[in-house]
Amino acid sequence: MRRPVDTVQEQEKYVQSEKKPAFIGVSTKDRKNHGNIIHAVAARRLLPEGTEYQGFKPWSDEEIERIRSHSHLVVVMANAISLGVDESPMSALHRIMADNIERLNMPTVVLGLGSQAEAGEAAKQTIPAGTLKLIQVLGEHSQSIACRGAFTAEVVAHHGVSNVEAIGCQSTFWHGAELPFEYGRREVSNNIAFNYSMIRNEAKLIEWCVKSNLIMIGQTEFWEEDVAKSKDPKIGPRQKYLFANTRISENEYRTFCSKRFRWFTTVSAWMDFMSPLPLSVGTRFHGNMASMISGTPSLWFAHDQRTHELCKLLSLPHIPLEDALADMRIERFMELADFADFRKNYRDNYERFKTYIERAGLHLRF
Repeated sequence: MRRPVDTVQEQEKYVQSEKKPAFIGVSTKDRKNHGNIIHAVAARRLLPEGTEYQGFKPWSDEEIERIRSHSHLVVVMANAISLGVDESPMSALHRIMADNIERLNMPTVVLGLGSQAEAGEAAKQTIPAGTLKLIQVLGEHSQSIACRGAFTAEVVAHHGVSNVEAIGCQSTFWHGAELPFEYGRREVSNNIAFNYSMIRNEAKLIEWCVKSNLIMIGQTEFWEEDVAKSKDPKIGPRQKYLFANTRISENEYRTFCSKRFRWFTTVSAWMDFMSPLPLSVGTRFHGNMASMISGTPSLWFAHDQRTHELCKLLSLPHIPLEDALADMRIERFMELADFADFRKNYRDNYERFKTYIERAGLHLRF
């Protein structure tokens, strides 16, 4: 099938058009992972104002025609590619999305595609058939697919889709072409933000956080969120593992969460909270990104390929999780949260992102 828009010249007419883009994919109101709102909102903030559609249900003929009235279809992705499995919870939905995009047959722009894998895993692994179908369809209808880093680009290319580019995450470019912050070192205190991804891999880190009375920022930690809301949830497998493998008692953890756990459902509230803090650390990419776009230094603990590829591509300060676990001192983490390389490479990274958007036939608002 011929790609609907093959040349830059053909794309330029869409830039000049008054039509708006249509958006599908990761929602700005994601309640399963609060961190997703960072890159979901960033996509809508940076690109021309558009209209939202539900991409995970089959589109009617009327919906197809309505979406065709837009200039582009913008697909905002996240950790879409699950490696080493034949099926995933998302693969059936990916097939529906692929069928929709095939029927639509219009210029498509992809943002934020990522692969989820343990640190050090090879890229040459199987992926679910529905996900592969979606990647193939996106490749056919896009100038190129923007992915989060070199690892995901290798995964996509290995599975036969060659028009893929390592662009990073659009949330990095929240403020546009010019960075408004210096990210200088701030005064040491225990009022730093902390985030984590998996209790089984990071129990020692959580213990340090609780014993140091840091601020825990949640994204999918809904048990902790319920405690902070003054509810009384029963302990589940995650909490049982934590209490069995650390020096944290149930009562101590409940007290900690009631006082020092925070979560956010809007980016503005998240940024307002993070802005005055001295530092954010942890394994959550967007948890630390919320800090960075607020002007607060961050240090990523790279625990998987996704975090590593993003931090490496964008020159974000990061260390392997095992290095963080070996020496957990606030002063050390503050020293390592050095943004000199990030600032030095920011313009080049931004220009690569801007070129990708413009080549697809859109423009950036900032």
